[in-house]
Amino acid sequence: MSSPDEWLPGIPDAGTNKLDAMADAEQTNPREELKKTDYDTELGLAMTEDAQRVSHGELSSDEAATEAVRGDA
Repeated sequence: MSSPDEWLPGIPDAGTNKLDAMADAEQTNPREELKKTDYDTELGLAMTEDAQRVSHGELSSDEAATEAVRGDA
């Protein structure tokens, strides 16, 4: 067991604002990224929204799959 005075490696505190700014700077525009592919941009965005709804418990994975098959996504 380590003592309270013993140095342990860790993650440096870069500050939340700095990390948020770095993440925002690296964030891409999903519409622009999807336009670079051969796939339907609107469908890709709808599928992303459904995945977020599933992860938040607002939509079951079965319901998301059914919407995608019907073309509701």
